[in-house]
Amino acid sequence: EVLMNERAAHASVSASSVAAMEQLATDTSQNNDEAWIYLYGNMPSKVQSVLGQSWTGNCPAVNSGLIRRGFSLLEEKLDEGEWKVDYAVPCPEDLRPNERKKYSPRLNINADESK
Repeated sequence: EVLMNERAAHASVSASSVAAMEQLATDTSQNNDEAWIYLYGNMPSKVQSVLGQSWTGNCPAVNSGLIRRGFSLLEEKLDEGEWKVDYAVPCPEDLRPNERKKYSPRLNINADESK
């Protein structure tokens, strides 16, 4: 757990990467580029700042003993232009079961490329 906390404190997405992603979304949608089908759209500025924070959120999984660290894009209520979040969701358990879906990151590389 100590190692996880140490690594989580340093995990974040750089502000320049967030800005580049936002610019790509804007440019692609404005240029009618066919790649728009792969983009999600723009993010509210408050969410952009959350992406750059370290993963310090603590959301222990109920009844499983799992320890989770990270951040929530819905941690606070939001009313920014077209974006509205009426209730805060700091942890997955704060959502109703039909409002959540589990995703796990996967890295698809050959075993020899990971060395």
